[in-house]
Amino acid sequence: MSFLDQSLLSTIAALVATFLALSLLVQIVQEVYKFTSSSQARAYEMALVDFLGPWSRRIFETGVASDLKFRGPFQFLKIRPPSKLLPMERDELLAALERTLSPWHRETLRVLRLEVAARTASPDSRTPHTQEFTQLLAKLQNAQAGAPGYQSARDIHAFLTKRTDDSHLDVKALLTAYSEEFLPHVVRAADNYPQLMRNFEHTYRRRNLRHTFIIAFLLAMAFELPFGRLYQEARGTPSAQAWAALAEAQAAFAQSQD
Repeated sequence: MSFLDQSLLSTIAALVATFLALSLLVQIVQEVYKFTSSSQARAYEMALVDFLGPWSRRIFETGVASDLKFRGPFQFLKIRPPSKLLPMERDELLAALERTLSPWHRETLRVLRLEVAARTASPDSRTPHTQEFTQLLAKLQNAQAGAPGYQSARDIHAFLTKRTDDSHLDVKALLTAYSEEFLPHVVRAADNYPQLMRNFEHTYRRRNLRHTFIIAFLLAMAFELPFGRLYQEARGTPSAQAWAALAEAQAAFAQSQD
């Protein structure tokens, strides 16, 4: 039997060419679809909400996170779609989550971090920053009933006064306890960032796999690709002849590599 079996080679060549053309077309269509639908940003939002809870959805609101610019589907032009976030590094994510907090929570975090920095520099002495902590307690206590954030101010004040000792103020422990009490989603993001990114990558791969299958199926139907005819032609070739031709093709390919 000759290696140059025209019927079998023609069938194999047609099948390979069809798959290559379909693969290239699917990749082009999928790249355009992923960009126009912000597929990666949507998968990232789903992963964040599932992992951190509904609070994390606020970082996708307009004006909260950075104004990003990234290249389009074919990498030629830079485009600036509004409020579409790609996966962020750990510190960027934590900063974005903190920007969504209420003013009282942001101010409390700022003062507690000042206290931590001051006590780290001078652990055995009271520092000027302690005055800011005292002022914060006064502001929280004097929050007007009915004003925006009033209940948050009362809750924060009760929490801080319950755990504060004027002579022995462990601000590191206080900051940790405060974050765990009022900002559990921020703590979870900080402590479990690698797992969050693994969840996102799994979600994104699953979405891409689903889209690849759907797009390939629709394109095959739209262009009426002759998979059935090619299969029938290949099936009509005797098995022994097909396997022999395949073995000869492999041997020829191996010789061409030497």
